Amino acid sequence: MKRKSRAKIAGIILVGFFTITTLFVTTDSGKAALGKIRDLFAPEKKIEQELEGNKEEVDLELEEKMDYIIYVDKSMYKMESNNGVDRIIPKEIFIDDLPEISMTIEQRENQKPEAIADQLLNELESKFVLLEKENVTDPISSIMVFGHGDSKRTSTIQRYYLVDNTKGGTFIITQNYFLEASEGHGVRFDNMVKEFKIIPSSVE
Repeated sequence: MKRKSRAKIAGIILVGFFTITTLFVTTDSGKAALGKIRDLFAPEKKIEQELEGNKEEVDLELEEKMDYIIYVDKSMYKMESNNGVDRIIPKEIFIDDLPEISMTIEQRENQKPEAIADQLLNELESKFVLLEKENVTDPISSIMVFGHGDSKRTSTIQRYYLVDNTKGGTFIITQNYFLEASEGHGVRFDNMVKEFKIIPSSVE
């Protein structure tokens, strides 16, 4: 019950927080408030997800980064960081020569989601049979760019969620997997994306 209450309180505070950030966050009291907001998130969280028609409960663990938090299924994945890019990859090492399975999160400053979406459409046009752009609210409010190859089980899939970072830039969440993994890794990745929250470390 305490975990659920803390999560609800965090959600309510976040809504009000982003409407007044520019008024107080540069002050010492504002910076202290940011720290308190981060403290509201429980270190672990339980969710229910459906994989191939079967429901299961999964324990997710909190990962705090510079400007966001996310809950990760650490029973299946590990998180690595390199040169400003955070990468979530399976713990299991695949022997077969299969396409990459990963989800990366990076922040691009001074470039808005719409501009990045148009850039991706141009870059990926020759790579995928199906390529589309859509405004979505699930699993996160964002512009989604989706690329899909052919109908083979190993056909590559790339999915981009372009999230406004509230400061004139964009968080780019990129999912890489293949057709046969859509009902597994694809669902698990989306469930982790639902837990993504922007929590600025500071505002310049």
